[in-house]
Amino acid sequence: MASKKTTISIVIVIVIIAGVIAWLVGSGRLVVLVKNPKATAVVVPNVCSTSIVDEYNKAFDATNEVDFGKQLKKVVTTIQKQPGYKDDATCVAMLQYYAVYSGDAKSAQSYVDAVKKLESSGQYVNSNMRGFSGIDDMQTQVDSVKVNGGNPQNESTSGQGRG
Repeated sequence: MASKKTTISIVIVIVIIAGVIAWLVGSGRLVVLVKNPKATAVVVPNVCSTSIVDEYNKAFDATNEVDFGKQLKKVVTTIQKQPGYKDDATCVAMLQYYAVYSGDAKSAQSYVDAVKKLESSGQYVNSNMRGFSGIDDMQTQVDSVKVNGGNPQNESTSGQGRG
């Protein structure tokens, strides 16, 4: 009788453990993978999810500069409320674009440096993000803001114009 209760208890515990593991995998909190021993695995935070990228991209459809600026600012505010946004290359690239747009060369440069660091660790900007064409163009934009005294409107932003 005691061994039957023990067996039932063990089965219940195993079922509970299996359920917890299945929930963790299903919710994305636990990842099980098989990789080549020579390959490295990089965990990339996804703070700026597709929905944030979509909101950012919608700003480019604004019919005037005032609405464009307001929509970009709204996205920036949303990003800055997210924990871990500084560790997501896509978030940082969107912040850099806004800094360039706002004429803040110092912040824009710090964002370029952050994206470079993130990319060197295997974290890349979401390719669906409008207005992003690489680190070199990001640096060109910052340089343009510096040359124009903080006024990005004096010169087109290389590769990241609206549209």
